[in-house]
Amino acid sequence: MAYASLGNPIWSGQGQLLGGVRKLATSSMVFAVILMVAFVVMRRIQHDLPTSAVAGRALVYLSWIQWASLLVGGTAAVLKALVRDQQTRMIESLRLAPISGLSVVAGYALGPALSVLAHWAVGFVFGVGLILLGGAGDVRDWTMGHLLVLLVALLVWNLQVFLGVGTGKPAAVVIPLLIACFVLSMMDNVIRFMPGFALFVGGHLAFASRAVAVGGQTMDRALAVSLFATVVMVVFWSYAVGARFRRPYLPALSVGAALTLVVLWAGCNIVGLRMVGGLYSQPIAEGSRQIMGLVVMHALIVFGCLPVSSAAQVRRRTLLGGAPIRWGDGWPPVIAASLSALLTIGALVLVARESALPAETMVLPGAVGVVSAVLLALGVLKISCLIWERTPPGWAILVVLWGAPLLISPIWDAVAEELQRPRPAASHLLFVSSPAGGLISIARGDDWPVWWGWPVQLGLAGAVLLFAHRVERRFLAHRRVLRASDGAQAP
Repeated sequence: MAYASLGNPIWSGQGQLLGGVRKLATSSMVFAVILMVAFVVMRRIQHDLPTSAVAGRALVYLSWIQWASLLVGGTAAVLKALVRDQQTRMIESLRLAPISGLSVVAGYALGPALSVLAHWAVGFVFGVGLILLGGAGDVRDWTMGHLLVLLVALLVWNLQVFLGVGTGKPAAVVIPLLIACFVLSMMDNVIRFMPGFALFVGGHLAFASRAVAVGGQTMDRALAVSLFATVVMVVFWSYAVGARFRRPYLPALSVGAALTLVVLWAGCNIVGLRMVGGLYSQPIAEGSRQIMGLVVMHALIVFGCLPVSSAAQVRRRTLLGGAPIRWGDGWPPVIAASLSALLTIGALVLVARESALPAETMVLPGAVGVVSAVLLALGVLKISCLIWERTPPGWAILVVLWGAPLLISPIWDAVAEELQRPRPAASHLLFVSSPAGGLISIARGDDWPVWWGWPVQLGLAGAVLLFAHRVERRFLAHRRVLRASDGAQAP
């Protein structure tokens, strides 16, 4: 099967599993016949309309089929291939081969989707025929739209490959994410809460590319920015796939890659807030911009903890004396936390300015909230790695510590209001003891001071860090006892 191997065993293997050139050609011909029959039936049903009008409608329907097959069908094919290779342990065998990271990306992102790409190419040619013979649309627009959505597909497929080349079962979250983005974007809700999310995952370019293909949109500033953001994310996830494939025993993202992801997330949302009118058709009210800013800030705090999570996992592996860790992966947790906090604080200030929030009054509370959140995450995730050997329990604890005050305090206030009593000061103290609560309190102009919660936030982070230090010492002592016991039993 040297027809398409190009020196890539993953690509060649996936092509063999799909049946080779003959099967791909046969299925493509069948798909072409189906498209022609569908158009003939559509023409007969709408015989009272001119051919150009029928061809225009067919082009719109075809564009939806093209986009859905490429994004959803292609992603499903990639996921299926990853699950199969994990179950047969083929991925573990491929790790031993001298395969570059780019070959892994090309093999797993494009190989399983060869059949989808073949049908997509047939649809593209059929659309060109509708334009030339039926007098509908423009070939340049149709071609540009297909090239743009192919770039989005590469982003989505790379993300799915990244989630599947580790040591565990591939995570099937990309397709539900695509469907959720589609539904929320149709309701204009994604942009109203996180305007940069559509840039981060390629959702804006996916919608805009279909509009470009049918002549409903031309290249403008917003589309150019979305194109640039998608290219950057494709490059990032391609690098992340290669790194994770080669070092599955390390965190999914190295500390450096996690810090880069924080910068990319912040950049997409800052640009999204600035260009929110151009990214979405409906104007955004000033109050909505403030809500968007708060949501983006809270998401930034969560992203700011990703480098700490990676550093905590590397720290555990270092204590266990595992495989050698490269310098770029073995960042000390304190340095990772410091850099992440600085990046997140800078991003918070820029987000506040772009979202019509009181940036001057949010700088200090935001900085305290970020520092306390990152330090708390450092302690909790270190404890989680040392006790439970993984980070998900730690993330669950963090969600409770950050989210519980935001839920309990409003309930407390509602009970006090029902009893016709003034708002308890303790309720406000509980609310601002969460980093998110302090930012919300400033945005809505509460009369109670925000700094009440700072001692609680920093004190809790300090206490957890001290406990994490004790857990680490006990972990090391236990390891020394085990090594001594193994040495005593050795002949």
